[in-house]
Amino acid sequence: MDKQKVFDFIKNNSLCVLSTASKDCKPQSAVMAYLFKDNFLFMFTENTTRKYKNILENNQVSVVVGGFKDDPSVQIDGTITELSVDEGVKIKAAALLIHPEWTGYFDSSNGQWFEIKPLWMRYLDYSTNPLTVFEV
Repeated sequence: MDKQKVFDFIKNNSLCVLSTASKDCKPQSAVMAYLFKDNFLFMFTENTTRKYKNILENNQVSVVVGGFKDDPSVQIDGTITELSVDEGVKIKAAALLIHPEWTGYFDSSNGQWFEIKPLWMRYLDYSTNPLTVFEV
């Protein structure tokens, strides 16, 4: 196992669970669509959601990609940052090139793009014997 294989696994998926916490440490998790580009995860949410408020109060997040049935999973801890409007336009265009089925999903006037910088990652594959564990 190497870092590039972990990155390829993340790129080949498009849904994850994002966990945020408010400034008083109340957790909240949501299934999110994402784009993995240049070793960062990019996500879109509306400014009316709990996660949006949590992100503004506490930029520490956790993400899980995969883990369904016998699939491997990647656990990611990192920091999340709100993107400028111009950066969001560029990421939206990149996301739609890879996922044209998402057309319309990112058109909300209340929407905002975010970038997650991974600080720690762990790849797990329970279908192997012995268990495959790789940290990035």
